[in-house]
Amino acid sequence: MPPLISHLKHIPLNESSQYGSFLTFAFAFMQFLFAPLIGGLSDKYGRRPVLLFSLFGFGIDYLFLALAPTYSLLFVGRIIAGITGASFSVANAYLADITPPEQRAKNFGLIGAAFGLGFIFGPMLGGLLGAIDLHLPFYVAAGRTTFNSSAGNNGVQLVGIDMDTLKKNVGLFKTPGGIFFINPNLLDLTIVNGKVTKSTIKAGLLTAPAPGTFGNFPVNSLSGPKYFNFDLSITKRIPITERVRFELKGTAINVLNHPNFIYGTQNFDSTTFGLITTQRGNARQMNIIAQMRF
Repeated sequence: MPPLISHLKHIPLNESSQYGSFLTFAFAFMQFLFAPLIGGLSDKYGRRPVLLFSLFGFGIDYLFLALAPTYSLLFVGRIIAGITGASFSVANAYLADITPPEQRAKNFGLIGAAFGLGFIFGPMLGGLLGAIDLHLPFYVAAGRTTFNSSAGNNGVQLVGIDMDTLKKNVGLFKTPGGIFFINPNLLDLTIVNGKVTKSTIKAGLLTAPAPGTFGNFPVNSLSGPKYFNFDLSITKRIPITERVRFELKGTAINVLNHPNFIYGTQNFDSTTFGLITTQRGNARQMNIIAQMRF
């Protein structure tokens, strides 16, 4: 980055750090603003689409860095990357969705290690490519992120089951070994100590599409478990004087203590396909508040 700024601003390399800090601030500030929104979108529309959108945003950013003729246009790319770049928390949430509780610590450690390796080898690779051409690292990074985005959106081919039959086998299935959003009769299950530790789709039902095709599985065609929540609040106001009153308020969040499940991974080749491992929202919470208002 510093050599690129130095090239665009026509300034010595040692003076480019100040301008680089402005770009870093733009990226970090956009992440601060949009991280809650990105997290909310991943809860509503699923982790995978948001992660793919984030990768695509990074690809656009790297293209701006590679092609921008002026320093000011670098801000456009950094702002786009900041808006779509709050993906680390979404990746962790996705990992929590697809990983059994007893394996989460190990897998969180692995994703942290991968993140650290990126910091080690990324600058080294960028330096090697930058020695060939100043813009080459950004072209490679842009191609890699957009390739990940397109490769992550793999299709599925229905071979041993039709779409109508599959939809009839989607819902909420409670068993002693676990809770599923796909009928366990369509799954091969590994059970250890009474709990399901591995869940895969039975052979011959779904497969990867032929090269150059998208498969016959419609995108966004299946719905996960329904979300239902009921909150209750009761307030009693007791006037003491004209300006002073006493309030007693009782609130119950999720008063029916209804569990809402997140459907987990929909990757048909996953080892936890159809298995629900996490809940959305909280268990019932009761609060009593007494206050004086004046």
